[in-house]
Amino acid sequence: MTTELAAAAAAEEAAREIILRRLSRSPQTHSQLREATLRKGIDKDAIDSVLSRLTEVGLVDDIAYAATFLASYRNRPGSSRSWMQRRLIEKGVERELALETVSAITEEDELASAVALLRRKGTAPEQDQRSRQRNYARLARRGYRSSTIAAALDATSVGDLPESELIELDHAAGREVE
Repeated sequence: MTTELAAAAAAEEAAREIILRRLSRSPQTHSQLREATLRKGIDKDAIDSVLSRLTEVGLVDDIAYAATFLASYRNRPGSSRSWMQRRLIEKGVERELALETVSAITEEDELASAVALLRRKGTAPEQDQRSRQRNYARLARRGYRSSTIAAALDATSVGDLPESELIELDHAAGREVE
């Protein structure tokens, strides 16, 4: 019996070392940590025990991870709600939590992000049909809805948008306005 206890304690210690080393590099989800530790051949019960304890003390927190992820990508051009939700799910965040997290992004934020991406990619104010289709496809691959894409294409193809609207779009995209 003591050999079994010693083996269980050794497995928990190994799991703790692996998980803490990964967390020291960057925040990770419960799922990412579990999978990484399983790949090292550690016992599932030991992993679950360590993850449970680290979750209790707040070192493993999927809600905080999702919020940090959202904060870091929210103002980047080309970060649509569906793209961010998909990425969170890929990283092991539960679907409901990912949906709830990205629901904080408004339609205006998403439009500003799409417009900023098109401007960053050098979209010319006068778009021919081919470049418009290419830009549509670029935004569709990033997960934008068709109504948002159409509005973004219209906003970037109109060379004489009022300055106040351009400033508002820049501000919503997280860029400094001079």
